[in-house]
Amino acid sequence: MAYTPTTWKDRVVEHPRTYTIQDNGDGTITLTPAPGTVYEPGTPVSAPNMNKIEQGLVDAHAHIARTDNPHAVTKAQVGLGNVQNYGIASQAQAEAGSANNVYMTPLSTKQYVDTRLLNNLKFRLNSGSLEYNDGGTWRPVSANKVSVVSNTERKSFPTERVSNGGLQYVLAAKFIPEATGEIKVSFEAKREGDASSYFYVFNSSISSFSRKNESFDYLTPEGTVLSVTPSPLLQIGGNINSSNYSSFSDSISIYSLQPVYFFIRGNTDTTAYVRNIKIYYDVIYS
Repeated sequence: MAYTPTTWKDRVVEHPRTYTIQDNGDGTITLTPAPGTVYEPGTPVSAPNMNKIEQGLVDAHAHIARTDNPHAVTKAQVGLGNVQNYGIASQAQAEAGSANNVYMTPLSTKQYVDTRLLNNLKFRLNSGSLEYNDGGTWRPVSANKVSVVSNTERKSFPTERVSNGGLQYVLAAKFIPEATGEIKVSFEAKREGDASSYFYVFNSSISSFSRKNESFDYLTPEGTVLSVTPSPLLQIGGNINSSNYSSFSDSISIYSLQPVYFFIRGNTDTTAYVRNIKIYYDVIYS
C-alpha cells in the first residue's frame, strides 16, 4: 500500500504561549491556554499521526529487503539490455560443450578443458623436457612407442570365417597397430578336404608393394571374399592340415602403422575355417 504523507501545519493564534492562572488552594496552580483568536488550529501531534509514521518506516524497511524486483525494473533500464538471462553451466554441461544457454565460470572452463581438450591428461616440465601422465606414469611427449610380444590380449576376433575352396581369399580380421615392433597372433583353424589350407597376414610394410590393383581397404567388412589375390602375403602359423580345430601361434614384425589384414584361404576342393583370432602385445616407451 502506498504511503500517504501527512501535511503538517503550524498552530497560529493571536496570543501564542499565553495562559491564565488558577490557584487550586492546595499549593498547585492550573495553567489554561489563552490563545485569543485562533487563526490556524494546526496538525495535532497525536498517536494516530505518530503511529502512521512508525508504520511507514516498517513498510519501507520491508520493501528494501525484498529481492523479487517489486518495481519490475528491466535489464535495459540498468544498462544490461544485451546480456542474456542465463544461469551458470553445470559440470556436465561444461564437459559436454554443447549448451548455448548457460555461462561458463573459471571452474567450468577448466572442467571443459580437462575433459574435451586434454582428455584429462596432465603435463609437466621435468629438467626441461615436456612430459604427460597417462594415468599412472609420467612419459616424455616425444618418446618412441614400440610394441613387443607379450601375453597381453589386445584384440580378439571370435567369429568363424570360412573359405569355400577354389583358392578363395576371405578377409578374416583387420586392425590398426598402435606402434611398430612385433606382435603375437594366435588362432584356431581346420580344413575339410585333402589339400592344405593357409592363414595369411597382409601389411604394406612386409615388402615393397603397391596398392594400385587391390580389391580391399579398411572399409571392407570382415568376412568379405576377395575378387583377386592380395599381394604381398606372409603365411603364419604353418599349414592347416587337420580336420579338427587346432591352435596356431606365430610372431610377426610390424614396420609401419598401416592397417594389418588377415586372410584364410582354402584350396582346390578344400574348405578352410578359422576362428578366435587374437592379437597379443605390450607397448613400451623408449
